[in-house]
Amino acid sequence: MNRVNFTGEQIGPYIVRERIGQGGMADVYRAFQPSVKREVALKVIPLFATGQQQEVQLRFKQEAEMIASLEHPHILPVFDYGITDEVLYLAMRLLRGGTLRELLLRGLMPIDQAADLFGQVALALGHAHRRGVIHRDLKPSNVMIDTEQNAYLADFGLAKVLGGSSQLTTTGSIIGTPAYMSPEQLRGDPINHRSDIYSLGVILYHMLAGRPPFEALTTFSLIYQHVEKTPPPPREFNPQIPPDVELVILRALQKNPDERFESSEHMTEALNIALGRKTRLDPSLLQPTPDTVVLQTSSLPYRGAIDSGSGSIPPSSSGMTAPSGGLSGATSQTVSNVAARSKGRLQARGLLAALALVVLGGLAALILILTQSNPPLKPAEVLMGETGTPEDVIPTEREIGLARQYLGSSGFIAFIVCNEGSEFFAGQARRMADIAAQWNLDFQRYDSRTDANQQIIQIERARADGARLLVVCIVDAEIVSDTLSAAAKAGIPLILQNISDPPSYKGVLITHDNYQLGQAPGRYAGQYVAEHMGGEANVVILDYPDLPAIVARANGLQDGLLEFAPDAHIVGRYLGGTSEFAEESIRALIEQDIHFDVILSINDAGAYGAINALSAAGFSPDSVVITGVDAEVLARRYIADGYFMRASVGVGQDEIPQVALNLAVKLMAGATLPQVIYTEPGDLITAENANSAGS
Repeated sequence: MNRVNFTGEQIGPYIVRERIGQGGMADVYRAFQPSVKREVALKVIPLFATGQQQEVQLRFKQEAEMIASLEHPHILPVFDYGITDEVLYLAMRLLRGGTLRELLLRGLMPIDQAADLFGQVALALGHAHRRGVIHRDLKPSNVMIDTEQNAYLADFGLAKVLGGSSQLTTTGSIIGTPAYMSPEQLRGDPINHRSDIYSLGVILYHMLAGRPPFEALTTFSLIYQHVEKTPPPPREFNPQIPPDVELVILRALQKNPDERFESSEHMTEALNIALGRKTRLDPSLLQPTPDTVVLQTSSLPYRGAIDSGSGSIPPSSSGMTAPSGGLSGATSQTVSNVAARSKGRLQARGLLAALALVVLGGLAALILILTQSNPPLKPAEVLMGETGTPEDVIPTEREIGLARQYLGSSGFIAFIVCNEGSEFFAGQARRMADIAAQWNLDFQRYDSRTDANQQIIQIERARADGARLLVVCIVDAEIVSDTLSAAAKAGIPLILQNISDPPSYKGVLITHDNYQLGQAPGRYAGQYVAEHMGGEANVVILDYPDLPAIVARANGLQDGLLEFAPDAHIVGRYLGGTSEFAEESIRALIEQDIHFDVILSINDAGAYGAINALSAAGFSPDSVVITGVDAEVLARRYIADGYFMRASVGVGQDEIPQVALNLAVKLMAGATLPQVIYTEPGDLITAENANSAGS
């Protein structure tokens, strides 16, 4: 991406002299501050022309103040921050020694040098953790080096700032760097300070082995390896790594966060002991972070080594200082025993992970065997570019029997749900499960939690579990394209939802006209504004810009409104799609005192989040008019009660699951099918029919 080069311009009080670094979201410049006559490193983050600007600016201000408060000898000092109409900027100390990434490009690092730099970073991180701050994006390029070869940790909190808005991420990107991210972060699970400790382990692995533990050509393969695969021992790449140091690294890389070190200081202490170094830590630094409970079994950080079983390592006689020869004989033996037990466990896990990863390495023998073990009498034929209706795909009893034969005794239909937290999608999953049970077809569901990277993991997990057909509610078509294309090439039948245009790979799409779907509640809102608000209103649209199909729906909402209320003012489009996203967007608007009378939401889930924010801020239910899409049970109740919501349109809550299972049977039975099945929008639900209408 070509970005504006600010060299020669003035940003805030800083005169920009030259660009010295570029990243995914920001550029770094050498700049001059005339008031104190010093040079600084100026990180500049361009603002995009979207409705998310105010939300991002508020978050940036909060995070910049937090970063500036972290005073530690090995945290890069932040002098100043600012916000202009075009950019966000941070002014930091200018270091001239480059980054740890640049050091790693030179090849293997001497162990002592690596341990020194690592210890400095770990102490800085521990300082942040004790103040409740998680870095989230630890990687070599965020470790700065000065001319005396001291390390400084940088970019605290920026991953969180940039991750809060999809407008600040490029399609297909991940907030953070997958090569260094923890499994729980990649899954989208809640994280604590131990997620950073995993990233520390990856960095130490890279410093000593000359490469990260996992490498891959595609993002989804890299993500899957971090989530499921046992890392290869770093001594495979550098036999000079002491065995005890290898144990330290592998403990930090445990999949279960609770099996990692209690703190970054504990990890540093373990590394020093493994290298026979005397600790330089103040014992008070080994206090746990606020959310950690210490088991009173040993004062050493190793407790249980990699395995959390019975073999703990006793403290050395001095409490905090290891013998000069490294770990004692008894301690080393304990570590070896623990490692042996751990190796057996890891090998068992590795077999399962290897089974799952077959799909990522080129669709090798095992998945092909599974795919071909119960083939249909003939392959299904998808007529690319052809369209049809639900009536075209009703299966016969014979086809249901063939589908059972195709699945065999261990295969199943997998539904990769967009988000089971949504009533609409959870209802779809329940309905599909009921239909599958009636036909005696095994069915399982996997929750993507509205996260495209999580969806990649769930698709691969379903295949590894033995799924013979995938029904996928797509979160982001571009990000999951490679994953689904690989499944299609492996012969896995695909049924796709939540996109408008058919993909290039083989699969049947269930869709509707999203623009038309948005028009109905948009027109209702326009008529309401015209009749009850004199034709004028300030309107917020809750959108989900990562999905073109949903953007088309938002366009329909806007155009439908303006058709009847052309003088209405569109305040902006803000992130919706889930209750959490929408609540955050509306809360930010309220905090910034931005006035609005109408909210158009691309789904009911977003409407609920908006209502939560409005209710918490004390808005009366008749002060803001909300319309949505999906006509869920709760939405109909709100509409009937006049509780913020005034209308919502149904999208086929019962029809879509039935069509999906019909298609699944036809595909498994080897039928000929059109590539796209169009379903019709449901009824528009208003106060007049909310108590009697279905979805």
